[in-house]
Amino acid sequence: MRGMMLAALALVCLWMIPSGLYAQQKGAEGPKLDETLGPFSIEGQSFTVALHRQAIPDADPDDAGTGCDNATAVSMEIRNSSGVIEYKRSFPYLKCDSVNVLASVLKGATHSGLLIDYKMYYQSCCVDLPYDADNSYQLFGVIGGHLKAFNVPMTLVSLRNENTEDQLQAGIAPLDADSDAWNLRVWASKFDVIYPVRVDWKQGKLMPLKACSRQPHAFCEYAVDPIRSFPDSLKPWPLALHLCTEHTSPCLKEETMVLAAKPSIKMLDSFALIDWKDYPNKSAKQPTEVSPVSDAWELGVYGYEKPARVWLKLQINGHVGWLSDREALQNLGFPYEE
Repeated sequence: MRGMMLAALALVCLWMIPSGLYAQQKGAEGPKLDETLGPFSIEGQSFTVALHRQAIPDADPDDAGTGCDNATAVSMEIRNSSGVIEYKRSFPYLKCDSVNVLASVLKGATHSGLLIDYKMYYQSCCVDLPYDADNSYQLFGVIGGHLKAFNVPMTLVSLRNENTEDQLQAGIAPLDADSDAWNLRVWASKFDVIYPVRVDWKQGKLMPLKACSRQPHAFCEYAVDPIRSFPDSLKPWPLALHLCTEHTSPCLKEETMVLAAKPSIKMLDSFALIDWKDYPNKSAKQPTEVSPVSDAWELGVYGYEKPARVWLKLQINGHVGWLSDREALQNLGFPYEE
């Protein structure tokens, strides 16, 4: 009799578990459709990030393989310690693509913020591995006791550098009592430049730290994220290389080098055109597609037009000069990434 009562009580307890929580507890039997991230302590307040997901149908079992995620985020809510929603966002459901959301604390010298990473994977009809992915970042802080978005999501593409642990930031350093310098790694087609951004914790804003970066279509000097190991050239040795003495288009004066074998390469500096909030949304891969984060914008240097949009200062076997030719950089062993 006692055993029957215990069994009945267990059934009642199981019935009382919310369906979303039960789906999480099932583990391998199904995707985690709902999840709470946190809590995160921001300026003495506690916040959690609630994610709501929708299952993605499996790929055709007759196909050779599947790279399709089993669930995609369809909405996100940031809640305070009282459970009040202070920010929310929804994402369109796309069968073959998926959205994931990560959250972390960005710590400055005296202030901190909540950093949301929207990871968007673009897949080929849930059959192949993701063929492309975007990471869009949005920073939140506490202004007047409430959570505020400092920016619309910004999409950053950075080199998958083997000596880089954190792909997003190269570091954060204090500027004054209410501001920090946040150094972002920004893709320049063959390498990353260090793009410094001012985080104004008091006003709740992000803006380029360099004065020239705030001017439209202006070139600035940016530090570079060094690549420690260069593979051999794609071209056979010997290799002719033309180094410009200045970063001018066209090159007014150059030094021609003939490299007989893999050279010693040191990255020194860059001179690039990076417009703040001037790039269109590239999340939608075709004009008819829906973008998961419709207000996101991209920050980076794309393409090597003439005149050049980016120059790299190099020391090669003791010779110092500038390169803007993508093919020349590729021949030296720079990554084959667009």
